[in-house]
Amino acid sequence: MLIVLPSSETKVAPGTGAPLDLDTLSFPSLGAVRRVVLDALVETSTGPEALQRLRVGPSMAAQVERNADLRR
Repeated sequence: MLIVLPSSETKVAPGTGAPLDLDTLSFPSLGAVRRVVLDALVETSTGPEALQRLRVGPSMAAQVERNADLRR
């Protein structure tokens, strides 16, 4: 399965935007699946092989680390 994530450039810096509220997004029936994907992204992004698993280079390390704060 391929899951496409928005580019890191579209994320607001932590603490400057509203918290992510999956229930307010279009197609609320996808909420449960979105939570699973979000949990997996956060877990992957904080792991030792995050860059390799997300298939990004070292220049994206700071952006990948920001994935841990997506819920805030």
